[in-house]
Amino acid sequence: MQQTPGWLRDQIPDLLGLATALTGSAEAAADLVAQTILRTPRRLSRQPAAAETADDDLLALLLGRFLATHWRRTAGVSPADQLGALSPPARAAVVLRDGIGMTPLTIASVLDRPPAQVSADLATAGPCAEEVALLRAGATDLEQVNRRLAAARGRIRARRQRLVALGTVIVLVIGAAVSVPTFWLPRLPAEVRTAGVWRFSHVVRPPRGWIVTSRVLTTTTETTQLQPSGREHDGCLVTVHTAGSFDDTETIRQSGARVHGPDGFVGQDRSGNYLLAWEYAHQAWAQVGCATTRHDESLLVTIAERVRFRHAPARIPYLLTALPQGYRVLSLTEYPLTGSTELHLGRDHIKPGEVNLVVAAPLEQFDATRFRGRVLRVGGFEGRISGGSAPRICVNLSAKALCVLTYWPGGDWPEPAPEPVRAEPALADLAETIRLAPSLPDQRTWFDAEVALPR
Repeated sequence: MQQTPGWLRDQIPDLLGLATALTGSAEAAADLVAQTILRTPRRLSRQPAAAETADDDLLALLLGRFLATHWRRTAGVSPADQLGALSPPARAAVVLRDGIGMTPLTIASVLDRPPAQVSADLATAGPCAEEVALLRAGATDLEQVNRRLAAARGRIRARRQRLVALGTVIVLVIGAAVSVPTFWLPRLPAEVRTAGVWRFSHVVRPPRGWIVTSRVLTTTTETTQLQPSGREHDGCLVTVHTAGSFDDTETIRQSGARVHGPDGFVGQDRSGNYLLAWEYAHQAWAQVGCATTRHDESLLVTIAERVRFRHAPARIPYLLTALPQGYRVLSLTEYPLTGSTELHLGRDHIKPGEVNLVVAAPLEQFDATRFRGRVLRVGGFEGRISGGSAPRICVNLSAKALCVLTYWPGGDWPEPAPEPVRAEPALADLAETIRLAPSLPDQRTWFDAEVALPR
């Protein structure tokens, strides 16, 4: 054996003879010797002096391995092996007595068994010197030990390589688990929302006793409104700005703050409301403001630490195959408590008499008997369109409805607002593009906004 120290290599013939007498099988003996050598302590493998028989420590290793592996194993016994009927401890005692010449008391010490039990085993077996000598003399295939030892060492090396690879993977995973949330996830690229990108880049896990009442997407911001259960006027608002859309000149910084690593500050807006803001990505800021009567920085921090930056879909109960000419999506609002949404459509340049539109669905209460107007069909369902000062289209679905409403933007317009002379054509055009979900009240059938809204 090139990898086996010389002293141990010289012991292989004696070890193999004893192992064959112990096991009664050439193959089992080769395995036993190979495993014994592999488990030899370094101090023993470097013993400088050779011996005619195995060292006591080496013999103890061989016997311990034999008893551990053969206690409940039936060895492959040849017809000439008359020791096969003995139990492993009894067989070991006979081999030590008739093969090495140990006394019963020494055997009991080596095997760590009661002397009386050893004496009883030896008396039951009787003299077996010829059988033991025959088995030891027949153990001549040293190359079989070498092959088993080389194969075992190969398996050990392969196992070590797998463990090293696994350890490397675990270290990388742990490092990623620590570093990604700390350095990368809070700094996801703050994408500028385009016409076809309508998904949230953040989610908020409400603290115990709090609920999410609304989520809003616009072209430059997204918000999550939270409130304590049963207290409508004590809510908090999380606002996430896309890159470059946060105007910090509108705020007064009062003290520094950190949220999940990134720098931020606690301050007030121009109205005197307290807020906590932090830079979650390059030039992109998030902020938390709470409608409280006093400055409660701990509440701001608690809500901010509940914000996680990852993509989350916005869902609506209809598809829009196209937008009316001159309109674009301004915002999308979800109301989780009522399972409804509002989609705001507006004109880039609105003129007197023109309107912006809101697609709202599903409305919790809808009384078709009180609704009058021209009949039309939307997405295969019957609806009605009404004119007047507030034109609208509504589709009745099992006591719930989808409605397309009109509204006017704020500003310097006179009150009351001018008659929307072009509203009905815009409503009709929009109705033609709507495809309802299979079951409007069932949110499981709703569509992801990125799929439902035209690009």
